[in-house]
Amino acid sequence: MSRDFSSELNDLIKGNREVIEITKDEFLAFRKAWLQLEHHEYVVGYAHPHGSVTYRYEYKHDEN
Repeated sequence: MSRDFSSELNDLIKGNREVIEITKDEFLAFRKAWLQLEHHEYVVGYAHPHGSVTYRYEYKHDEN
């Protein structure tokens, strides 16, 4: 069963979850959903050994 990355990303942005963990096999499906986000640059991934990645929402408000 495939994961609903669009829903997971929306939950991440809304603060309903802190992270999304993906495996290297899930990356292309995740990336497709990630690129559809209006401000995908705020969803930042941290790579781990063996290809897994943890994504966090890191909105930075620029006051300039």
